[in-house]
Amino acid sequence: MSEINYAQMSDKELRKYFLEHKNEQSTLQAYLQRRNQQPKQVITKVGDPDFD
Repeated sequence: MSEINYAQMSDKELRKYFLEHKNEQSTLQAYLQRRNQQPKQVITKVGDPDFD
């Protein structure tokens, strides 16, 4: 089996490949690594009056 080059895949392609190959440890690691590299979106701030 040839090595898959996850770096050449777009985020969308990697996600699709991951969903089709959930049992492959290397695919899971590549997907999680890519997700962790993306900037985190702040959805609220401390002291926000709408924060419950």
